[in-house]
Amino acid sequence: MGVEIRSWTTRRTNFYVESERNMFGKKVGVFILFLAAAAFCIFEIYALLLFSTENTESLPDNFGNFVSVREQIKPESGANDFYFAVVGDTKGCGTFEKIYERIRKLPVKFLVLLGDCVRKPTEGYHSYFRSECNELRPPFPVFFVVGNHDVNENNFSVSRFEEIYGPTNFFFKYHDQLFVFLRILNRPYKNAESLNFLEKVLKKERGFCERAFLFMHIPPKVTYDYQVKSIDGRDRLVSLINKYKVDYVIGADFHGYARVTKGNTVYLVTGGGGAHLKRVKFKQFHHGIVFRVGKHSVSEHLIVVSRNEDFQDQIERYVLGEFVPFVKSFPVLVFGMNLLSVTILVYVLFVARPAWRDFRSGAVRLLCRSLDLFCSLRLCPHRGH
Repeated sequence: MGVEIRSWTTRRTNFYVESERNMFGKKVGVFILFLAAAAFCIFEIYALLLFSTENTESLPDNFGNFVSVREQIKPESGANDFYFAVVGDTKGCGTFEKIYERIRKLPVKFLVLLGDCVRKPTEGYHSYFRSECNELRPPFPVFFVVGNHDVNENNFSVSRFEEIYGPTNFFFKYHDQLFVFLRILNRPYKNAESLNFLEKVLKKERGFCERAFLFMHIPPKVTYDYQVKSIDGRDRLVSLINKYKVDYVIGADFHGYARVTKGNTVYLVTGGGGAHLKRVKFKQFHHGIVFRVGKHSVSEHLIVVSRNEDFQDQIERYVLGEFVPFVKSFPVLVFGMNLLSVTILVYVLFVARPAWRDFRSGAVRLLCRSLDLFCSLRLCPHRGH
């Protein structure tokens, strides 16, 4: 008799537990859908607000390679020494912002970004980068060297880059120093136009300047101490550097630091502005460089920082770089996702609302039934004896 009662009790308890479990499982599933729909809607609202406030076509007045920006660098009477800074391969803005905060406290005349300022050559990523530039507000001009990650003929062409940031081949003189900026990219880009520009400038201006500084994203490979991409016109570029005795060739592309002297020229590779560091024999580090240029000497000062990727910056970069372009490319799909999300929210909030009042009590009942089953299996055998 005790065995039969115990068997009946077990079947009854199992029935209630299964019923409560099925009901509870359905409610949990609906609740998860509700949370997903709510999260998607909240994220979309945030993305819309971010796009409306951060999306910008323009740069600050002291950003870019335009003549109006170059003219902001004016010689100071009686000053012999001056400073300028370079940072390469920022890719994102978190680590670069740490470097920039150190640089802006120094009396630099201008800052050069040596290319690869964005992760992908798209309108979205450039939009994010411009929004970050507008937040920096530096007290000095900022110039841009175009990098291989900044342009792509299918998504963000060189002409589009020049429309926003200014010419990719240009020069200016300051305190008897010649500063030349070149568009040197890897294949399939050709560099003949840039090399013709360089030869013309050096032939005309080099004899009147004490030193020549040459900036490019991908420097010519003259040593095994750094790894860079192969470029069209490499031999001609090195020949012009040697012929006109260029003092400094400053480039990036290699995610790290390297300094090599060849003849009269210092080849300085500085690509530690934020991109993932290159794994090579010698440990690399995130950094920028500040140059002090005097009448008789040039010195370099490294600004070394640890990597920093702010979560908010990552979200903003994803929204402007990936999500907004996705919405523009697939509006019908996004509309369908919005419709589904709204339907789930309306159903849960208005149609199924009474059922949610018992959600908490249902969880408690499920726990009690499970304990009841446990007790019937463990305690009832003693009663049967």
